[in-house]
Amino acid sequence: MNKKSVLKTTLHYLGEVLVVTIGIFIAFQLNNYSENQKLKSREENALKRIASDLETEKAWLQKVHRNYTRSKEKLESILNENDRENLDSLYYHLAKEYVHFNYNVEYSTLKFSGNLYLITNDSIRSSLVKHYELNYAYSEEVAERHKAFVETYILGYLSDELSLNATYLYDPLEVEKKLKNEELQSKMRSQSKWYGMVLTAVKLKFINDLLDLIDHEIQSKTSDS
Repeated sequence: MNKKSVLKTTLHYLGEVLVVTIGIFIAFQLNNYSENQKLKSREENALKRIASDLETEKAWLQKVHRNYTRSKEKLESILNENDRENLDSLYYHLAKEYVHFNYNVEYSTLKFSGNLYLITNDSIRSSLVKHYELNYAYSEEVAERHKAFVETYILGYLSDELSLNATYLYDPLEVEKKLKNEELQSKMRSQSKWYGMVLTAVKLKFINDLLDLIDHEIQSKTSDS
């Protein structure tokens, strides 16, 4: 076999190796692209489910914020401004008990399945951890302590000292008479302070900021598709 023949054979084999190598490389890249698209789709769906959970939580907390703000203002107006209107509804304003609810279905699913890594945006991921771990822990503690306060300090007194009718209303004259007693005033002041603490547990601004982050991330990923 002469040199020219050897060179030709060698080049032929090298060409085949190159073609196979390029084919493998292209297949690998296509596979990577396909996997990345799947991960991107899973992340986008997870973000949408998290956003849905947050929207549900937001609607509930907006209601809590309105109700507790209204009752706090009513108690303070009775104490500080001698407001004597609608005293029959004092039970509604004085006996509220904060309850924490979990709206973390998708976060918990990602966390316990080891798939929290799907959220690639560091700001979103750290905000989710802060909200569902730290904010929830604070909210749960406030709810537990407030429940104990209401049950031991408010409900017993109201049951012993004032008579509710079938629609949970009081005789306003009876309430006005009791308001001359420092004990009832003290309980109203304490409850008003508790309502303030409850309002600090309602992280509406945090949720709104997080929803904005998630919405921007979803739109960014959609535009990149």
